[in-house]
Amino acid sequence: MYHIDYRNRLATITTGSLVNAHNTYINVGNMAIWGADAGVTVRPLPGLEIFNSASYNKSTYGQDVSSGGVNYPISGKQEAGYPQWMYKANVSYRYGNAKVNFNVNYMGKRYISYMNDAAVNGYWLASLSATYIFKTIPHLSQLEFNFGVYNLFNQEYIGGIGGFSLSGDTQQLFAGAPRQFFGTLHARF
Repeated sequence: MYHIDYRNRLATITTGSLVNAHNTYINVGNMAIWGADAGVTVRPLPGLEIFNSASYNKSTYGQDVSSGGVNYPISGKQEAGYPQWMYKANVSYRYGNAKVNFNVNYMGKRYISYMNDAAVNGYWLASLSATYIFKTIPHLSQLEFNFGVYNLFNQEYIGGIGGFSLSGDTQQLFAGAPRQFFGTLHARF
């Protein structure tokens, strides 16, 4: 568990129109962050490992701010760009020279404005990989082959956010990567 108190926190805000946006800094006053992280790993069978972790973060602004003659009541609002909840699970199984790994991650809803009036949805993202190590190849001490699939279920999600406005939806949103396949071959002599 953790707690952090910020004093006179500076934050970047995006102002202007979508085609003429620019960043500036603003003092958002004091901030309080409360959070907890927990994780557990179990090994119920030889070669099988199951890991789970969860994270909770409540970071809120402590005072309202003014910009351009407009008062924005952000006191008590969740910090822009950070989810309250995250979760990760990983299951791996090793048998002899083979290993299979499946993991899933959850990223909760993220506000994209300081007023919390615009947000991007949370998402689940899964990956799968398999590895096999060949040890009986002439002139090699080991040959390792790995194949993986990132974004296994081809989830559409917002991967990154560029700039946060005080209110509204004037950010640059970056689409997350689609399903991708990776393979590697690693040799030791």
